[in-house]
Amino acid sequence: MKLHPFSLPLAFIMVAFIAGCGGDDNGGATGPSIPAPSDLTAIALSDSSVRLNWRDNSYSESGFRIERKAQVGEFSAIFTTNVDVKTYIDTAVTEGLPYEYRVFAITPRSSSIASNIAAVHTPPKPPTSFTAVKASGTQINLNWADNSAIETAYEIERRRSGAGGGAYARIAMLPANTIAYSDTGLTQNITYTYHIRALKDTIPSVWSGEARATTTVPTPNKPANLRAQPMDQHTISLTWDPLVPANERGFVIEQSLQEAIGFAIADSVPAGYGRANIGSLVSNTTYFFRIYAYNDSGRSPYSETVSATTLTGPPGAPTELAAVAPNYRCVVLTWRDNSVEETGFRIEKKITTGTRWDILVSLPANTVGYVDSAVTPSTSYSYRLYAFNDHGQSGYTNEARVTLPNGSPNPPTAMLATAVAPRQVNLSWTDNSEDELGFTLHRRPMGGSEATWITLADSLPTNTVTHIDNNVSPQGAYGYRIQAFNRIQGNPRRLLSAFSNEDTAMTPNGPPSAPSNLRAAAVSMTQINLQWQDNSNNETEFLVERRNLDGQTFAPIGTVPRNRISYPDTGLVHSTMYAYRVKALNEVGESEYSNIDSARTTNPVVFRDDFESYPVGQSPGGEWSDTIRGTSWIRVTNAQSMPAGGKSVQFHDPDVGANFCALDLSPQPMVSGTISFYIFIPQIGTFGVWGGDQTGYQTFTILFRTDGNIYARSGANFQICGAYALNQWLHIKISYSMMSHTYSIYVNDQAIAENLQTMRTDHFDNRRIRLIAVSDGEIPDVFIDNFMLDLRQVVASPRPLPPYQGNGLAKFDEVQIQGNMR
Repeated sequence: MKLHPFSLPLAFIMVAFIAGCGGDDNGGATGPSIPAPSDLTAIALSDSSVRLNWRDNSYSESGFRIERKAQVGEFSAIFTTNVDVKTYIDTAVTEGLPYEYRVFAITPRSSSIASNIAAVHTPPKPPTSFTAVKASGTQINLNWADNSAIETAYEIERRRSGAGGGAYARIAMLPANTIAYSDTGLTQNITYTYHIRALKDTIPSVWSGEARATTTVPTPNKPANLRAQPMDQHTISLTWDPLVPANERGFVIEQSLQEAIGFAIADSVPAGYGRANIGSLVSNTTYFFRIYAYNDSGRSPYSETVSATTLTGPPGAPTELAAVAPNYRCVVLTWRDNSVEETGFRIEKKITTGTRWDILVSLPANTVGYVDSAVTPSTSYSYRLYAFNDHGQSGYTNEARVTLPNGSPNPPTAMLATAVAPRQVNLSWTDNSEDELGFTLHRRPMGGSEATWITLADSLPTNTVTHIDNNVSPQGAYGYRIQAFNRIQGNPRRLLSAFSNEDTAMTPNGPPSAPSNLRAAAVSMTQINLQWQDNSNNETEFLVERRNLDGQTFAPIGTVPRNRISYPDTGLVHSTMYAYRVKALNEVGESEYSNIDSARTTNPVVFRDDFESYPVGQSPGGEWSDTIRGTSWIRVTNAQSMPAGGKSVQFHDPDVGANFCALDLSPQPMVSGTISFYIFIPQIGTFGVWGGDQTGYQTFTILFRTDGNIYARSGANFQICGAYALNQWLHIKISYSMMSHTYSIYVNDQAIAENLQTMRTDHFDNRRIRLIAVSDGEIPDVFIDNFMLDLRQVVASPRPLPPYQGNGLAKFDEVQIQGNMR
């Protein structure tokens, strides 16, 4: 553990400072000295590296200076370490030389005295490329590369490999510059491991890598006393004496139909055997035999040649019968012919579930296959056969069973889908059937195993192996599979093969497909709505273009984002025909245009009243009532009991609530609208309603709905007064400007007020004669359809207006809407 200087005894600290004033060998540095490192050791790691280790006794050093001295010369600095380092590997040394090292602790201003000196001697370079090669059963040859120029000897050690092999032991000390050695007197069939090192006097190099080799064994002796004896018409038995010594790994038996030539391997047996039976021979035939032994070192000489003749009898039984149904039309049979003396073969057949075997066919000698076409699809059959000659028949083969497929062709394989364009995928597959009538191709969009397959081509021709799918979209992922089909004769049902593998393709991006089925429909005087069919899945937006029918070119009017299939075109001129077209866009390009469609904005909407007549004091459904408040206020309404669609009339005495007359207009503004209606001013005093007063008031409100209906509601007041003759019809028109947000009022087409500010702006006519207006009182929403403005009898009056008849006060004649009402 490094100690802080202030934890050391004071006397030690004083000695250290005094020592720092001296002239020790510290590289000429000045200033207070610091404790020197100690316990320096030097260890040769190899012929080219030395490891140094020391104890760090100082606390404030900035590093350590390492000095080295070679065989001759003085110490010189070779490296300076960082603070607290305690080890260093010197890789700038030469093999076989002595070196001395010392270490100093240093600061920026001083250094310690030197550590103890550590001496080391580097070893020679070790040999490399060390190999061991077997030379015989008792000798292994060793070779290596001499890498050192200073070695005085080589030392080789050996041990047996494997479990129980023991430790290394020296087997040779060889002079300098030796590069080979033969290790003799070894044991046969034993693996030996070696390593080697160089020495410079008594200083060794590191050991080389290990080398192994296994001594060989002598080849076996010649087998003796070979004997041959026939067993039956197809088998000959061979025997021979055991080998001495028994160092064989096995025996190989050769046979021929001639004594000296034409030998071929008939069988082999492992070591220790002295007999073998050679079967599948031809009856009444002479065979010649010879054998040899073998081991890892080689083979023995051949034994003597012996012969034997098989007995006479039936042919040998065929074997390895196999039955394969390549399709539903036939079964292919194959077998091994084990005799040369047969006259022929007979095949027997049965339905597998049955018990009776029937002879299917008799075939000539040397036949090894047959095709059975008398089969039925989806049926299981069993087969067997035997050989025969004049001496009888062989035994049966094994029983071979096979089940025919249901008649469908072999499935195609190797389906490959390749996207070659944004709207084209090329398909190819392998046709594995010879009896298909065609192919059925299927496709599905990728995105999950639940995606629905569609039939892309129901009946591709026979032998087709390619197809082009042009009905795809850019940036689309598609899966493909295919199956073959045929039919059994006389059966119209299609027989389908299994599906091929599924392969997928991702089409690259391209311009989107053109939208279609564009439809334009006018919904008002100033708006036409567009709708179309989106035929692509890769558009980023749609561009809408428009032209007047009188115009020559289309011009863009707006865009909508992807997947949107509608566009409202607003701010149009009424009674005008417009034509439209749409195209899709993306980052690659643009589609063709859609079809062109056109529409005409509507004419101003005209609402007409049919002026239903009601007797005085009556109303539909009996829901009307009269309420009198005070001597000069008469109100005809009952808000609580009035049904939807009811009407009300309100009268005002001019002396009650100020001297004015008013027309209430809805606080909901209309858009550039015009309201036009007629009122009739009768001789009010005749009816006794106002006690002979010649001035009367009625107020009403007009409100617009976006569905085209107009209904009455109370609202802000627009004052209208004037001096007009009694017992005549007056035409009143109120116009609203969307641009200036002002109202103008006309009576009999004469402007009595223009550019009035919106909402609750009053207009007074100083002539103060009677004016009648209509109001809905407390009714929240009342439609104007068939609106009768007074309880007194009112008769319908077509335009032009006839002279006033009856006691009616006012009626609507016409309402024109020249813009969208909101």
